[in-house]
Amino acid sequence: MDESETLALAAPGCNICLGLGLRIGRSNSINPCNCVLRAIFRTCFERFRDCMNREKFVSKVTLDPLAG
Repeated sequence: MDESETLALAAPGCNICLGLGLRIGRSNSINPCNCVLRAIFRTCFERFRDCMNREKFVSKVTLDPLAG
């Protein structure tokens, strides 16, 4: 993840990264801030919920064991 991606996902009012999306971690490594990770989770969860709502209209698949 580069700086432009973290900047786009960062919360403007974040007290840790000050809206930049990056924070200094262990061994002075630069990591995405927790506000960015939360934004990624929210986006993924929203897509998951959308897929679950569409599932009603998709056929079900069953697996039957076969001898041999």
